[in-house]
Amino acid sequence: TLTAITCPPHGFTAVNYEPYRFITIAGKAMDFGSIDGPGKDARFYDTQGVVLDGKGNLYVSEWGGQEIRKLSPVGTNWVVTTLVGKANVAGSDDGIGSAARFNGMGTITMDASGSLYVADGGNHTIRKVTPVGADWMVTTIAGLAGASGSNDGSGSTARFNNPMGITMDSAGVLYVTDSLNNTIRRMDLIGTNWVVSTIAGLAGESGSTDGAGDTARFFSPWSLSVDSAGSLYVAELENGLIRKVTPVGTKWMVTTLAGKATEMGSDDGIGSAARFNWPSHVAVDRLGNLFVTDFGNSTIRKLTLTGTDWVVTTLAGVPGTQDHTDGIGSEALFNAPVCVTVDSAGNLYVSDSNNFTVRMGYPPPLAIQNWGNDFGFVAGQFGFALTGIKSGQTIVVEVSTNLTNWLPIWTNTTGVTKFQDPQSKNYSSRFYRAYSR
Repeated sequence: TLTAITCPPHGFTAVNYEPYRFITIAGKAMDFGSIDGPGKDARFYDTQGVVLDGKGNLYVSEWGGQEIRKLSPVGTNWVVTTLVGKANVAGSDDGIGSAARFNGMGTITMDASGSLYVADGGNHTIRKVTPVGADWMVTTIAGLAGASGSNDGSGSTARFNNPMGITMDSAGVLYVTDSLNNTIRRMDLIGTNWVVSTIAGLAGESGSTDGAGDTARFFSPWSLSVDSAGSLYVAELENGLIRKVTPVGTKWMVTTLAGKATEMGSDDGIGSAARFNWPSHVAVDRLGNLFVTDFGNSTIRKLTLTGTDWVVTTLAGVPGTQDHTDGIGSEALFNAPVCVTVDSAGNLYVSDSNNFTVRMGYPPPLAIQNWGNDFGFVAGQFGFALTGIKSGQTIVVEVSTNLTNWLPIWTNTTGVTKFQDPQSKNYSSRFYRAYSR
């Protein structure tokens, strides 16, 4: 007989989407400062960019705090340490640790070797933060502190105007949202120099026109992410749009996925029927879903590709309500969430800037359902049906006889929804759980 079926908290998203559960993992709401320590003992002046490394550590940039912090999972806590910068002291100095200075950092990204790259908006520069032994070394790799402009070029000959978003593709190419120039820039490492070029938009021209290269128009593109195919997704603050920038031959083609230019709101819906209110960041998961911090609405949104349409839903928060409550869906409240990243299990990490905290969101648990004859014992084998499986997902079913020791017995990537355990007839009590990875 079946005693129990259990599901882990890191399941995959069902077809009929359910809200995420959000908790606070570091910082204390409405209590700011620059204190290292575990979880809610830590303090931030604000939280901006967030990025994960391959070991599950989280890195956070602080726009006003002028520091980069590291959050390391230790047991059930996240321990916060300061890597570089000095709290509330702006500047542009390169250097090691607290000798380095920043001025209004935007988002951050990481390369395969563990170095960080920062859009240093107030300095109009791009910085690199490299681990050197137990220390971190900051260098300026493009732009010139205090000198705004739009020139393409190599290293310090290039110019930016408040770059706020940065991401890196699998080939090590950097992409930057140059927010006040209304352009998307590309940075290629050639020899020892980073060469900057403009791939979309036209400096000094705002608008919302889709098109190729400099025929496209943006209005305050704030940040961006890149998918495994090399396409970029841009959160456009002033237009209230989510845009896609796709390489086509030697050109980059800009298209609008969701929202309507300059029409702010909070409506869920398909494509241009959806509304955002200052979307500040977009992250893409391994299945191609997009997650957006809707800064002005204080909500977390999701874009799912259905056929050729992008369907926008709200995962958490209540539009127009600023608070700091943990919980599920509309119970979870934010105050100007500014950036989001997603791990391989589908967990979200959000910089909740005006709450001075970092939040974590768990995807809805996988539901094992009774679908007629697919549930229970059939010909001596216990089976059940799974819902929400998407092409390309790896689904694992594990079994246990004591709810302590778990053994994976079924791994599937082909979209099969029916599971049967050929060994179930040999056990009087057997537990099951299923998850995606």
